[in-house]
Amino acid sequence: METLLKNADKIDAFLQKSTPRKSTGKSNREIQSNITDNDSAKMNTSKGTLQGYNCQTVSDEKRQIIIATECFGVGPDQTLLKPMIKKSKKTSMKMH
Repeated sequence: METLLKNADKIDAFLQKSTPRKSTGKSNREIQSNITDNDSAKMNTSKGTLQGYNCQTVSDEKRQIIIATECFGVGPDQTLLKPMIKKSKKTSMKMH
């Protein structure tokens, strides 16, 4: 019983301090929270569903170096193209 009460207190504290996360897709629905790591996301893979991050990297074709990298707490790559282009432009402006 004591363990259940501790877990309930932990959940209450989490709910009081965190704000709901919204989907980045068209639906803009609320995403299920994760008490352990609320920035991560559930992602479907060929080996099942896992809780983790979607890491993206952009490299410079001419110099063959990484110019932008970021880890996102969303599964689908489609929503990540624009933020990565923006970050790449910012980095390449610093290089010139």
